[in-house]
Amino acid sequence: MPRKHQAEARTLLCAMPYAETQAACEALRAEFTTRYRKLAPKAVERLADDWERLVTFYQFPREHWPHLRTSNVVESVRHEAAPWNGAIPVAISGGH
Repeated sequence: MPRKHQAEARTLLCAMPYAETQAACEALRAEFTTRYRKLAPKAVERLADDWERLVTFYQFPREHWPHLRTSNVVESVRHEAAPWNGAIPVAISGGH
């Protein structure tokens, strides 16, 4: 993909898994395909090849999406633990 289009393409690609619905995600894919079909046919082809894996999480309840969007175990666990961050120091300091 030409360098001058990479940032815009990255923005579209990164927005896809954070779309509110699968239909909105598919609209972003259509926009990406229309814009980059001629400029980066391999990128469009790769997106089409991986599409089902990208949107599988939409089949699960919305509360599971943050965990399913990432294959990075650390990020998934960090997201899970974030609400506990305020309680952890209190529990540790209370034991001293």
